[in-house]
Amino acid sequence: MSNINREDYRYLLDKQDIKVKNYPLESVVQLQIIKFLRAKNFVCGKIKTKPLILNGKFIRDKYLMVGTPDLIVFTPIKMYFIECKSAKGYLQPDQKFFQELCTKAGVTYIIARNISDVECIK
Repeated sequence: MSNINREDYRYLLDKQDIKVKNYPLESVVQLQIIKFLRAKNFVCGKIKTKPLILNGKFIRDKYLMVGTPDLIVFTPIKMYFIECKSAKGYLQPDQKFFQELCTKAGVTYIIARNISDVECIK
């Protein structure tokens, strides 16, 4: 997805049938969810957690919290973390740990594979 330009992303956002091996791309699911939630006037966006790539090598910030979900959402009464996954995607151990932290803190953590998984956000 990193080679897709801004115009291509606009096209992808408006297409409901962009798929790889019959499953929507995770990045497309993220953008569809953001558009859906913003249309409901919620404040939401991506959480950038990608490592820096320098001379072809991944350089991870040692202070970056691993396992952080893809999206954060604020409603007038609640905050949500959303981890977007493809139909066959699953949580990595660091993501499961972050999910447990959210549960203990009383913060809602949603694993979303499509828009219907976030319709519960009020």
